[in-house]
Amino acid sequence: MPPYAMEETLSQHMDPFEYAFVHSLIPQSITDPGGAIRVNDAFCNLLGYSREELLDASTWMQLTHPDDVALSQAHVDALLSGECEEADFEKRYLRKDGETVWAKVHTHLSRDEGGEALYFMTSIVDVSERMQAELTLVESEARFRSLFTSIDQGMALHEIVTDDAGTPIDYIYLDLNESYTRLLGVTRDAIGKRITEVMPQIERYWIENFGKVAQTGKPSYYENYLETTGRYYSTYAYSPKHNQFAVLVTDISERTIVESALRESEERYRTLTENTSDVVWALDPETMRFIYISPAVEKLRGFTPEEVMAQSLADAILPEYVEHTKEMLRANVAEYLASEGEQIVSETIELEQPCKDGSSIWTEVVASCRRNASTGRLEVHGITRDISERKRAQEALERSEQKFSMTFHLTPDAVNINRLSDGLYIDVNEGFTELTGYTHDDVAGKSSYDIDIWCDLADRERLVSGLRTDGAVNDLEAEFRRKDGSVTTGIMSARVMGIGGEPCILSVTRDISERKRIEDDIRRLNTELEERVQERTEELTVSNEELIESNLLLEEATRAKSDFLASMSHELRTPLNSIIGFTGILLQGLAGPINEEQRVQLRMVSDSGRHLLSLIDDILDLSKIEAGVTTAKLEPVDVPALTSSIMELMRPLATAKEIELASTFEPDDLVIDSDPRLLNQVLINLVGNAVKFTDEGSVSVIVKRDDEGIAFAVSDTGRGIRPAALPHVMERFYQAESLVEAKHGGTGLGLAISVSLAEILGGSLTCESEFGVGSTFTLRIPAAGLR
Repeated sequence: MPPYAMEETLSQHMDPFEYAFVHSLIPQSITDPGGAIRVNDAFCNLLGYSREELLDASTWMQLTHPDDVALSQAHVDALLSGECEEADFEKRYLRKDGETVWAKVHTHLSRDEGGEALYFMTSIVDVSERMQAELTLVESEARFRSLFTSIDQGMALHEIVTDDAGTPIDYIYLDLNESYTRLLGVTRDAIGKRITEVMPQIERYWIENFGKVAQTGKPSYYENYLETTGRYYSTYAYSPKHNQFAVLVTDISERTIVESALRESEERYRTLTENTSDVVWALDPETMRFIYISPAVEKLRGFTPEEVMAQSLADAILPEYVEHTKEMLRANVAEYLASEGEQIVSETIELEQPCKDGSSIWTEVVASCRRNASTGRLEVHGITRDISERKRAQEALERSEQKFSMTFHLTPDAVNINRLSDGLYIDVNEGFTELTGYTHDDVAGKSSYDIDIWCDLADRERLVSGLRTDGAVNDLEAEFRRKDGSVTTGIMSARVMGIGGEPCILSVTRDISERKRIEDDIRRLNTELEERVQERTEELTVSNEELIESNLLLEEATRAKSDFLASMSHELRTPLNSIIGFTGILLQGLAGPINEEQRVQLRMVSDSGRHLLSLIDDILDLSKIEAGVTTAKLEPVDVPALTSSIMELMRPLATAKEIELASTFEPDDLVIDSDPRLLNQVLINLVGNAVKFTDEGSVSVIVKRDDEGIAFAVSDTGRGIRPAALPHVMERFYQAESLVEAKHGGTGLGLAISVSLAEILGGSLTCESEFGVGSTFTLRIPAAGLR
């Protein structure tokens, strides 16, 4: 029947079932006796074909496994002959990808009203898993029977005999193997007999224990001595079926003797491993878990042996070493197996392991695979050793080598390393290339003699002689021939040293060509200068007399200047005091009311007058010092009282800026012979400056006495002084930063005056400062003034 005819037939007979057929989850097909086929989605999905592929009759014939074609055809023939209307059987289908699918097939043949065959309606169920399980079971039973008959262990199957209360009173032999007969002397004639018939002397204890195994299903293990044979046995009993039990019997007489000796050996081994500082361990390579670890692990990593054995291998090392370590262990096991146990190869690895306190420690692990003589299992045995000190030494060496390498390549001097034995170049740096024109490749495998770098071979001989005699040569000046034939001058130092275990020469050469040229120029200029000096000496002899006379006039002019400044300062102070005083009267409203604008202008007049008065005071003080008028008048000074009064004087200014003031004295009863007026002036200036230039934080005065004298340290948390300005900060009229001075005011004379007053007091004034942190000015008075 052609496909369109089958479609027409189906449309007449199966319209109500069309949707159910196409979307059924059960694989189904409709086939006419001529071979035309129609399948649903589930059928296609099961066998991996498309509908179009299954329309091809040749493809359809490929679906059945060759071994099942005859079976399928027999069922088709039976249906067509009318022998049956339905057929149920199992067969194998072949998927498009070649895989086999076991299926349970149900086929129904539909006929027309005249009894003519129309089409086969087939449904299939995938039973591959069940068939595989059945095949596996058959194979398992065959293997079990083969194992039962061939194993060296004695094996017997029994059934428990109970009384009316269900209490075990005996058991019957159901089966036993030849090994059981050989080990226990019980022949196969015992099958079907009770144990009390075969072994009348058997103890009640054994019947009760084996009965418990058969009735509860819980296996048990025994080791016992049998008097009838005079041998030791191990017996493992389990229940394969309710009220039945099987036993596996092994002769352990030889093992018992060996185990006794082994226990003594293990005791000695355990004593050794538990008292060594190295960690001894054993690992199961299949599970990657420890099966033994010595107590030394707690000292090494802080974990107890029990804690480590509860962990996996991945927990015992840092994550970045896990895969590499596992690969090493697997490779070791594979190599051991490949040698069939004849070769034990140790593998060594360095890795970091975590400690219980969260830190890590460097260790060296030596591991090797071997088979446990007692259990027959493969095990990896190893030793773990603390190498933290060695790693630190290695890291220090690497850092040192790295620094040497950086220094070697970055230094502008020419550096080269030559082998001591034959003088061949090992390495040269970029400075060598710059000096000589030769690159590393140019000198590789050659000596300095080979490249003809020495202009005078006597210089080379001096170098070799010095190295042989002293092992070192310093400041050897020589001329060298460059690659382009030009000549340069260098100064060389060399040492004999071991590099990589081989004696070598390390040489450093500095290009002094420019220096030599300058030296020649200097010598020429010196000659010219001597001639000119001789000419000028005669002129200066005459000029000196004129200079002496000029100095006398200058000294007299300086005194006159100081007298003039002092006189002018007095003349200026009187009107300024009047200006400041009358301005204060106006600001207080004593001369009548003023408006806000007038008040602002008057404050500016007052501030300017005070600033000018301060400037005049500083100039007057400086003039007095230069004129030699200011001298120290010594008297006892109570240092704590003097300092405290200054701090109280400055406190209102500090409080207004929210700055903390503090002072300390060591000891607190210091008394010195000094000029209180000059000392007071210096300290007021220092503390005032500290408060003025500190916007937040604190100002402190620390007074200490030591063997050299007494020191007044005035410290602040202000902005500090830039390093470039620090050497000039005490010079006259010097302002470190004009913007800062403009903000805070000042003449630039305060510190210069303080330095001069400190010298008049026989002491000194110094400054230490860190920009952005603060400054400390220290006034030192020598010990001669102490009481």
